[in-house]
Amino acid sequence: MSFNIALSGLDATNTQLNTISHNIANASTYGFKEARTEFSAVYNGMQPGGVEVASISQNFDKNGSVSGTGRAMDLAINGNGFFVTKDLMGQTLYTRSGVFGTDKDNFVVGNTGAKLQATVSIAITICLTERLATSRSAPLR
Repeated sequence: MSFNIALSGLDATNTQLNTISHNIANASTYGFKEARTEFSAVYNGMQPGGVEVASISQNFDKNGSVSGTGRAMDLAINGNGFFVTKDLMGQTLYTRSGVFGTDKDNFVVGNTGAKLQATVSIAITICLTERLATSRSAPLR
């Protein structure tokens, strides 16, 4: 029994070391958010049974440093949120990486070729008491 408890601790610690290694290896990647390993206790009835990894979480509320890249199309998110993109198969993807450029058709695309999506809302004041709002969704051009 105690061997299994110790083994579960080693396994959970190994997962934590993998998470730390991932953080170190990707620290300079655009849009990177640090991960954290979270643990929980395991019980067999009333007897302690060891430890397990409950989850590996990321904190998207914490802002990293924003630095200029010298590229006019690069963007940064300050605070919560994601850039919404669509890949070539039409699948919606979410990213914090703001490395953007344009493709041959002048669509704003990420470094993987996924097109940046946006909802454009325009409000026009007609008179003091009425407003007409129109919106459409389309890839940015």
